[in-house]
Amino acid sequence: MSLSPIIIFAYRRPEALQRLFDSLTRNPEWLHSEVFIFIDAAKHPREEADVETVVQLTQRLSHPHKHIIRASHPKGLARSVIEGVSHVIEKHQRAIVLEDDLECTPDFLAFMNAALRLYKDHQQIFSLSGYTPPISWPGDYPHDITLLPRLSSLGWGIWADRWQSIDWQVSDFQLFWKNPKERAAFSRGGEDLPYMLYKQQKGLINSWAIRACYALYRQEKYCLYPRYSKCRHVYTKHSTHLRFYSRRFNTTLSTQAVLLPDTPPPPDVRIIQSFARYHRLTPWRRLLNRLRYR
Repeated sequence: MSLSPIIIFAYRRPEALQRLFDSLTRNPEWLHSEVFIFIDAAKHPREEADVETVVQLTQRLSHPHKHIIRASHPKGLARSVIEGVSHVIEKHQRAIVLEDDLECTPDFLAFMNAALRLYKDHQQIFSLSGYTPPISWPGDYPHDITLLPRLSSLGWGIWADRWQSIDWQVSDFQLFWKNPKERAAFSRGGEDLPYMLYKQQKGLINSWAIRACYALYRQEKYCLYPRYSKCRHVYTKHSTHLRFYSRRFNTTLSTQAVLLPDTPPPPDVRIIQSFARYHRLTPWRRLLNRLRYR
């Protein structure tokens, strides 16, 4: 069975990247997969030493199918991901994507490869997540996977047709923002989503993930999550996912097997509501967003 290529985005976190490599080497599929490591260039002279250490670390990595792609000038994470994934997925038609501040279980690659093979033609699935936040699952829920209306950027997988369907310009944003019903529907994946999209379109942030989340919403698709998390974020002082570390974002890794049915189960409203509660804003942040982003 062919294995999906693995894409890793690295910058100036050699200790985190080494931790990721260590966790991936415990996956039997690791040495048999093509691995593309994209390293962004330093934005400031003070970061050059850390970036060079990352380059040396990847060069020392013993792997028969590795490709190191080093940026000649700073791109930032969003551009690096869009260009890097597009480059790899055009040839391979699917990919497993990681950033350097993650760690995985020994069965992470097995789960991702199996799901990418099995659900390729299930068009309601936009992407896959190896990460699952610490939400509540109903006691009578019989499945090991669920479909949720929000893309995950923490250890994820996607197919070429879904990736290439994303409108990176979000050309209908003005119409979307003027429609309260549309904003409320997008909030089904978390009430932070519309405001993140607003900030993206106004140049206040630079995120590939919120634009991909919007594409998932616009196409009425879902991201597939496992009941047992196979990947998690590991806090570092240079982490891009979080401005400050919070136990709220932590999750327990599990090697418990995830049963993948031939046909994915329908979305469960109880799990979607639990997921939305997890992403609920504080009353203060909700008020501030409404006042600031109109």
